[in-house]
Amino acid sequence: MNHSQISLKTLVKNIENNHYVTLDFQGRRNFVWDVLDIEKLGDSIIRGVPITSIVTMPIESKKFPTQPLNTALTSNLKPAPQQYVIDGYQRLASISDIFLGTDSTFLYYFDLSAIINEKFPINQQSIEVLNLGTFCKTFQEHESERFNPRFLLAADVINNKFNNGIGKFLLQVRSSLSLTNREFDDYFDYLINTLTSVAHYNLAITKINATEDIAPIKRIYEKLNLPLFYQQA
Repeated sequence: MNHSQISLKTLVKNIENNHYVTLDFQGRRNFVWDVLDIEKLGDSIIRGVPITSIVTMPIESKKFPTQPLNTALTSNLKPAPQQYVIDGYQRLASISDIFLGTDSTFLYYFDLSAIINEKFPINQQSIEVLNLGTFCKTFQEHESERFNPRFLLAADVINNKFNNGIGKFLLQVRSSLSLTNREFDDYFDYLINTLTSVAHYNLAITKINATEDIAPIKRIYEKLNLPLFYQQA
């Protein structure tokens, strides 16, 4: 068993390339996280808060039936899948929805106003007007608010395509809050550093050897993934 770390950017690329597959046992729980759960995960990532380790196992062992981690990506198959996901399916699927846009209903954005307010608190009246809250926000495709400069598409953030978006947002803020040049520069630097850190966010990953005994691994998987009534039976 090997414990290491993987950058978010590498993990997202692995998901995009169908590097991970889930085990297809009868009774495996389906995706159960709702939008608020996914937004909280996005918040944790952009704040640099650690999340629980992902557990994988090489597919070369050929010990388990499988299915793709995210069927929305099956048309993008590149290399053959290489890792079973023993634990972390909900987290990986949510990361896919946030940074690859695989959610069929929602698109995920980061709220620049909320991020700025965390470091440089603005007055209470402005906070109420801007409706500041969590960093990660969801919009449906038809919602015009998602085009507000304060919101940056998460898929652009993971690919470091945000300099122009930050500049456009801060020009809007400068006119509404009468920012000084020093404040403008401080805000710009803070947002650049915060968003750059997203791609370099490290996740803990545990890799089980392909030669490990199948029985305890299956028991671990079932305990983690089967519905509650299976666990209590």
